[in-house]
Amino acid sequence: MSDQTSRIAPIWLTSLLVLVGVLCLVAGIVYFTKSASTLPSFFPGHDVTIHRKHTRSGLGAIGLAVIAFVAAAFMMRRRA
Repeated sequence: MSDQTSRIAPIWLTSLLVLVGVLCLVAGIVYFTKSASTLPSFFPGHDVTIHRKHTRSGLGAIGLAVIAFVAAAFMMRRRA
């Protein structure tokens, strides 16, 4: 059996989950370290008049990163 067919999911799906996890992790770090007025304009929550940090958005992004990494690890398992 080849390496590709012995996995639970295709390798491209695992790679996509890892990429999504990394992007969510970076977004979470940005939400924790930047105030709402200094967030990049394409980030949800960017507001020039607010000077607080978006803690809930940061926790949500990091939570999604953890879920994506766990799913990627699950996808890398071999079939029984």
